[in-house]
Amino acid sequence: ERGSRSHVLSENPPDKIVAAFLKGYFDAKGYLNKDDSLVVASNNKTLIGQIQLLLLRFSILSSLYESKNRINKGKDKGDSFKDKGINRSNNWIYRLNISEKKSLELFNKNIGFTSSKKANKLNSIIKRIDKKQKRSNIREVLTQGIKIREILEKADYNLKILERFPRI
Repeated sequence: ERGSRSHVLSENPPDKIVAAFLKGYFDAKGYLNKDDSLVVASNNKTLIGQIQLLLLRFSILSSLYESKNRINKGKDKGDSFKDKGINRSNNWIYRLNISEKKSLELFNKNIGFTSSKKANKLNSIIKRIDKKQKRSNIREVLTQGIKIREILEKADYNLKILERFPRI
């Protein structure tokens, strides 16, 4: 994972291959949070950004969060971890969070989990959200495709996926 670039994104494979890659990655690294969201984390910002783009291929919206990767965020402000041989990490951790009902449904339909335990938990989260959230305001915010293309090109992504979207 460290320093890697996913060829799944750069070579523009069929959706079936992308879905299989995402399923494997979320099976291994993903978890369902107490706040009714699906989360995947990594210390590799490029990889998480690529996964976010791959999710968009299936219209799955996600939020990216960055934070310091610290072992202890509790009350202990001293360095008692040094005494126990545990090193704190000052590296960044990047988390993708999928919490919108429609995105969770699309993940479930197009990608899913191999683990029946995770699949069942995702289904129960979707049902629970269904009872408290009738519609999403997130999907009402539109960004022009040309702006997204400019952002991707400025970030120096050499994406064959952009060939799908002609310049206007």
